[in-house]
Amino acid sequence: MNTVSRFANDSKIILVSFLVAAIVVFSVAVGAWINLNNRFIGVEEYASSTRVLTSLDKLRVYELSFSNDYNEQVIASFNKEAEKTIVNQNVPLTGELIGSETELR
Repeated sequence: MNTVSRFANDSKIILVSFLVAAIVVFSVAVGAWINLNNRFIGVEEYASSTRVLTSLDKLRVYELSFSNDYNEQVIASFNKEAEKTIVNQNVPLTGELIGSETELR
């Protein structure tokens, strides 16, 4: 009888150890998933801001080109790029002055 109760106790210890290990592994996996998700959000924000900056740089080049030679084709290119920037980046057309900075909403 003693060996049967010992096997039962050993089985309970193994089962509890397995459950604790499974909970720890699951917790680590959830933490890693959250961290990875935050990293991807950061990368997406960086890519979005890079696209906006690149588009603004193109607009600045068109502006300088127009100020040098007053070409109508440059105006058309500028307008296309400005429209693409506004539409693709969800940039509103109006700004609101908050404090000393302008925040677009």
